[in-house]
Amino acid sequence: MGIGWMILIFFGGLLVFFFLLGKLTWGTGADLVDWDPSGRQQAKMDLEAQDSADLLEITNRRRRAAGLQELGEHDVIHEIARKRRGDKPGAAPQKPADLRDDPDW
Repeated sequence: MGIGWMILIFFGGLLVFFFLLGKLTWGTGADLVDWDPSGRQQAKMDLEAQDSADLLEITNRRRRAAGLQELGEHDVIHEIARKRRGDKPGAAPQKPADLRDDPDW
């Protein structure tokens, strides 16, 4: 068996390997390199924003049924920032009052 056959078998095996790798990988090549020319990323962001709004609406519906005050988007953001800081529930809000100045946010 000559060196030419070994090279041919090696490159053939390499070609089969990459072919199978491409077939067994999820998504497309564009997904692998995170390339999005068609605006799918913006569509995903829009769907996530709609999901967040729906979840807030469901939460407020339950809070209304329980006789509690409704939450706004700003209230949820403040609650997340409070949890990140490690404050106790119901504790007085710490400075800064504006989240844009909050180093934890």
